[in-house]
Amino acid sequence: MELSNRHPMSAGMNATYRCAFAIVIAFTSVLDGNPAFGGGTAIPVTVKSFDEKGLVVLHPLKSLPEFEGCEDVTIEVHFQWLRWWWNDDAGVTKKSHREALQRLSKAAGTNDPVLFGVMGEGLGKVLESKCRFRSNGLAPLNDANGQAIYSFYRWP
Repeated sequence: MELSNRHPMSAGMNATYRCAFAIVIAFTSVLDGNPAFGGGTAIPVTVKSFDEKGLVVLHPLKSLPEFEGCEDVTIEVHFQWLRWWWNDDAGVTKKSHREALQRLSKAAGTNDPVLFGVMGEGLGKVLESKCRFRSNGLAPLNDANGQAIYSFYRWP
């Protein structure tokens, strides 16, 4: 007679535990996600005006698909703390957002170029105007050309 170390119920229990484990892994993957930066596009711009309420007017010095046909671009900058608290891996924090705003404020009216870019779906279109956009958060990030200010609108 051959002895088995397995309990008669173990086959069914193993399947139950495997299923529960798979559900927990799937659920935490959906919640956490941890997407990697796929890279964004940054171009030099001059800051024509900066308003403390978050209205920024940029003059693109190079072409960016989002800005096609726009001599100047107006961006309504907001910080959605709940979105970035939930998606903290995006790199957008209240501190980074303030730092980016300070850099834009200092560059306003100086004609000194600043690198400005979009990450993912970095700008939302404001329907009333072709050249008006909305940003839900800014972050200064390093890229191949130096430090750029990136706009985030939606993040996975």
